[in-house]
Amino acid sequence: MTAIEGLIESKKTAKSIPLSIGKKWLILIGLTLCAGLDILVATSSSVAIDEIAGFLNATSDEIAWMNIAYFMAKLIFLILSIHLTKRYGAKHIVLYSLAIFVLGAFICGTTTSMNLFVTGRFFLGAGSAAFYTVSQTILFTIFPIKKQGMIQAIFSLAIVLGPNITPAFSGWLTYHYTWQLIFLAAVVMGLCAIPFLQNIPKDVLPKASVRKISWISVLFLAIGLCSLQFILEEGSRYDWFEEKKIILLTIVGIGSVLVFFFKNNRDRKRERLIDFSVLQNPSFAFAFLISFVSGFALFGSGTIVPAFVQNVLRYQSAAVGYTLFPSGVAVLVGLIMSAIIIDTKKIPPFISVVSGVVCVITSMILVSSVTIDSGFPDINPPMMLRGLGLGLLFVPITFIAFNELKGHQLLTGVGLFNFGRQCGGSFAMAFLPTYLAHQIAFHKNNLSSHLTPYNPFLDERVQGVTQALISRGLNPIEAEKAALGTVNIALNVQSAVLAFQNTFFAISMVFLCAAPIIIATKIYLSKKDNTSKNVAA
Repeated sequence: MTAIEGLIESKKTAKSIPLSIGKKWLILIGLTLCAGLDILVATSSSVAIDEIAGFLNATSDEIAWMNIAYFMAKLIFLILSIHLTKRYGAKHIVLYSLAIFVLGAFICGTTTSMNLFVTGRFFLGAGSAAFYTVSQTILFTIFPIKKQGMIQAIFSLAIVLGPNITPAFSGWLTYHYTWQLIFLAAVVMGLCAIPFLQNIPKDVLPKASVRKISWISVLFLAIGLCSLQFILEEGSRYDWFEEKKIILLTIVGIGSVLVFFFKNNRDRKRERLIDFSVLQNPSFAFAFLISFVSGFALFGSGTIVPAFVQNVLRYQSAAVGYTLFPSGVAVLVGLIMSAIIIDTKKIPPFISVVSGVVCVITSMILVSSVTIDSGFPDINPPMMLRGLGLGLLFVPITFIAFNELKGHQLLTGVGLFNFGRQCGGSFAMAFLPTYLAHQIAFHKNNLSSHLTPYNPFLDERVQGVTQALISRGLNPIEAEKAALGTVNIALNVQSAVLAFQNTFFAISMVFLCAAPIIIATKIYLSKKDNTSKNVAA
């Protein structure tokens, strides 16, 4: 039985709701717009972070809370939105979440206070969480299963295409006007989404009779996730476990999460905040693991590529955004291809998943050959292959994850699926900068070993630059110091280039290393599921 059929049988939603095709499409547009709004404000942290820090007179420690607050709120409310939707209904949660999001965007776009800006970012994270959990559940409910390929492809335009398109828009606004317009544009677009969302019937995922949840469990979950998110965001700046604060937060974070798991599974008197039994479904478990790895690749490559363009190639903020634009075009092609695969059923969705993974791995290997002389013509082909791979990957994975879930398992599955992707992104943004810094130090130390007085190439380079500077009016002593300075700059730049090459290659290795684990997990759960069915028969 499919997820939609299960919902029809248990809640009589799809057939009992007099919903025209036109209203269904208006709902789809509204939900997709909401997901796109989240991507728009999320990209501001990578494209306009220097401008925001300068305007708010914020230190690096203070500006770090811009991302910490956002991701803390998002992770917590991705889980909480599951229970809140059961208790208050999908329509109310979506509209309330949009109101919180718009408020957060307005605060960020108008305040001159760093504390208020961080508060606004927290509202943005809390409001946007339901855009994914509730939206995809609604779409799987109101549209028939035979059209889910096309529907999920359209919705994925925001999730996958957004990170490739919106940086260009954010960079253009920041470079030509001001970064505040990013958030004010989100306010206007959020208000425009309300008429579309008003078409959501109250009978779609209506209020359910559920027991009260344990708010102590929620507290432990919040403490655990906030502690771990702080570690992931700031661990590299504190040199990880060399700092007592990180050690303490690690103990608190892991301990709180373990207490939450214990209380969540053992408390029989209250509603479970998360029903982990959904992970016993082989297809969902397989898709959940893929969502984590794909989140690592999506957020990781989306962060490292702009960093290379901005810090090594020294492009302006607008050009940084345009770097990912070609990838967005390829994403669109990949989404269309994957939608056709899902809806026609002539090719197994698993084939599309494998093709997407191969494309992403290949693109990261290709981009690992970039140099200081590279430009858009060198970066665009790998980025387009990356986009094609992500487009081929996300829709089939979504279909595989939710196709077999029924009733409220669907809502729980959607929440966990998006939670997994977000966690993958958080791990990417924690691991990759640390790995990059270590690689820069390694290559700088390695290259420095060749800079000796006995190296004829070094002497030739210094003498050549010195003579050139003397010819421009510098005295010999200043010219020689300046020449040695240019060598040091070249050393730093080349070390960074080699480190970025290693980091791009590391992203591809994550996929390769995770593949055997993911496949083994699916095989094990499939055998276990078949054994259980045979015993039951």
